[in-house]
Amino acid sequence: YTEQKTKVEAQTSAIEADFKSAEKKISLAGLSPALGKILREQRRNLLTQSELELQSQTIQNETALTSLEQFKIEDALNQLKDVDTSLKELMLQVDNKLPIEQRMMIQAELRVLLNNKKELLNKLLAADTTYLRILGDLDFARQQMASEARKFAFYLDERLLWVPSSEPVNTDFFTGLYRSLQWLLSPINWM
Repeated sequence: YTEQKTKVEAQTSAIEADFKSAEKKISLAGLSPALGKILREQRRNLLTQSELELQSQTIQNETALTSLEQFKIEDALNQLKDVDTSLKELMLQVDNKLPIEQRMMIQAELRVLLNNKKELLNKLLAADTTYLRILGDLDFARQQMASEARKFAFYLDERLLWVPSSEPVNTDFFTGLYRSLQWLLSPINWM
């Protein structure tokens, strides 16, 4: 997700740069149909609102699942808050007929295992906290990109209507149209 966040921030920067240069391009596009085509292509390539909402929903679902796991870890840590109490509960399950030396070895091993478990749960809790922070950062970056894309799309939608995207109709157009119709209507080309 950190890599995705970096990509989203790069996309946002590209949209911002395109947005800043769009006014200049639109003023020049009145003279050049090629620039008009470029601006229309930029508009088509902007993410749609539904795509952005789907991506945001995926991130929110992942955040919810991670938060749930974090609560489970916190519960497990609360149960291990007092290692001695947990150790006594586990030692009740050990057979009383075992010699005291074996019981002491089992108790020592269980103490080590409980301390390791507690340490690992603390590390997992820290990792989940970091993961949630990254997910929040990614969601914020996506929202920023969506906002910038909406502004840019609105700007282009307002202004592209008056920008030519093809050459004006002239005699070459009708000549090309005639040749195209001849080719299309020729039975030889139907195969």
